Amino acid sequence: MLPEIKKQMGQVQQEFSKVDMKSITSKTQNAIKLVKQKIENLNKSSKDKVLEINIDNEKAEKQITQIEKEINNLEKKIMSRQLKLDITNSNLDKIRNDTNQKVIKEIPEAGNKRITQE
Repeated sequence: MLPEIKKQMGQVQQEFSKVDMKSITSKTQNAIKLVKQKIENLNKSSKDKVLEINIDNEKAEKQITQIEKEINNLEKKIMSRQLKLDITNSNLDKIRNDTNQKVIKEIPEAGNKRITQE
C-alpha cells in the first residue's frame, strides 16, 4: 500500500509541476485588480448619484420657492381686486338705493311696489 501511495504522490507532483503557477498568479492578480476597479467604479457612481440627487433637490427647492413667491403675488393681486370689487359693488348699491329713494319721492305709489331691475 505504501508503494502505491508513493506512486500516486509522484503522479500528483508531476501534474502540479506541469501547472504554470506564474500564469495562475498573474490571472488571479488581474482578476483581483478588475474586481477592485469595478468596486471603485460602483462607489464613484453611487457618490455621483448622491450628488445628482442633492443637486436635483436644490433645484426643486428653488423652483418651489419661486412658485410660492408667484402664488403670494397672485394672492395679493386677487385681494386687491376683490377689495376694488367690494368698493364698486358698495357704490353701485348706494346709487341703486338713492335712485329708488328718488323714484319713491317723485312717484309715491311706487313705494308700495317693489322696484325690480331688468
